[in-house]
Amino acid sequence: MKDYKAVALALPTIVALTLGGVALTAAPALAEPAPIATTEAASAAPEDAIAADEGAGAPAVEVPAEAVEPEEAGEPDAVEPEESVDPEPGEAAEPEAVEPEEAAAPASEAPATGDAAAQVDAEPTEFSVTSPLDGAVLPSAGVVVTAEVPEGSAVRMSSSPDGGGRYEPSSGTSISQAFFLEASTVPVEHVVTVQVTSPDGRDLGSVQRRVVVPALAPLPAPVLVTPATGAAVVGVPYSSGDFSTGAIELSGTGAPGAVIDVDLLALDPVVPWGYDDEAPLVAADGSWQDVVWMPYGSWRVSAAQQSVDANGFATSLRSTFDSIDVLVVEPDTAPAAPASPAVLPVVETTAVVPVVPARSVVPSLPRALASTGTDEATPWAGLVGTGLVLLGGASLVVARRARRA
Repeated sequence: MKDYKAVALALPTIVALTLGGVALTAAPALAEPAPIATTEAASAAPEDAIAADEGAGAPAVEVPAEAVEPEEAGEPDAVEPEESVDPEPGEAAEPEAVEPEEAAAPASEAPATGDAAAQVDAEPTEFSVTSPLDGAVLPSAGVVVTAEVPEGSAVRMSSSPDGGGRYEPSSGTSISQAFFLEASTVPVEHVVTVQVTSPDGRDLGSVQRRVVVPALAPLPAPVLVTPATGAAVVGVPYSSGDFSTGAIELSGTGAPGAVIDVDLLALDPVVPWGYDDEAPLVAADGSWQDVVWMPYGSWRVSAAQQSVDANGFATSLRSTFDSIDVLVVEPDTAPAAPASPAVLPVVETTAVVPVVPARSVVPSLPRALASTGTDEATPWAGLVGTGLVLLGGASLVVARRARRA
């Protein structure tokens, strides 16, 4: 009976110890969600159970079967932390992929709507730009802007990229303004802006037009024919400022209808000189002439050409320069001396034959005039001279009578 009582007491004790060990091992498993720690805790449970069995003694054969059941029950407990951990990252990932961010995408379409609204505002109703059309490709490097505006309005027209522009009061309701645009060997886009202010100072808005200047090619250089390079050219006196200047004539050949651009550079002496006269045009036969003036000295004369249309807009790029070096000299003053030959006839008329002998005594007169005293021989010299003259006259009378006889 004592053995049965001992066995009856031992079995509850073993079960209690086994359940206590399982509870102790389950607590760390719940605190440590990592699978590795859970595996170690689960594997440690049998060791504790075996130790308890060894301490209890006899019927250890039935104990492992009963101890296995708690271990199997403990394994699901170890798996639960893993399942509880997985939802947390999943829930954290969902806010990152919140759809409101995708909803923000339509905000990028807002500028397009704003541009469309701005484009509508850019076309006011109180005035209109009739030329040019937006996006027009021009035939030359220039554009004529025309518009219809309220009478008395102030109009500002400008072009880019040069940015030039000015206010112009409109006369009537139609306005027109020409703009010279930059040209290149490649197409160049410009923006023309027209802004109108009403007579009472109210801004009526602005209109922009995009235009394109086509690619233009340069012309070949013209040829300077006269004067020849190195020549000395007489400059016709020309009144021009503080300098003594002379005008010379240029001639050459070029492309019919082209505009000639003349440039002057002083070589010797070096003087500041600007030349800005009306540019000559090349005639239909390809010839051109021009008159330029500059201070007398050594100069380099250069000429280039460029074709233009009826509005003066360039239809080609300017050519390179053809140059010559010339010496511009003052007119010769020698022709002003012919007054001296006119004196010769006067000299011949004074050579009277009867008077020439009397002049033979003239050399003595300067000595008499230079004397400061009196000379007693002076009256006798006069008497002798008078006697000689009378004797000569008497001889002439006798000779004439002898001829008559």
